[in-house]
Amino acid sequence: MGVAQDVRRRVWWNSAEAEMEKELFLKPREFAAAISACPSKVNQGIAEGSIPSVRIAGLWRIPATFADDLARRALTPEAERSA
Repeated sequence: MGVAQDVRRRVWWNSAEAEMEKELFLKPREFAAAISACPSKVNQGIAEGSIPSVRIAGLWRIPATFADDLARRALTPEAERSA
């Protein structure tokens, strides 16, 4: 096996492994840290329903994709959002 082929295999494995390890849900304090918010405000948003969440085994969890969606919306120009 050539060096280039070995490097490609390791890169593929590392990216596949990283994808498998990606969290599906975040704890409220992890979500707060990800968006630089106060954990109490996150808990308030969960209670009000403005932050999507699910209760798993008695613990609140927030879909990890919600933080990505917030960032994407924040970076989208206003004209594109209203169109």
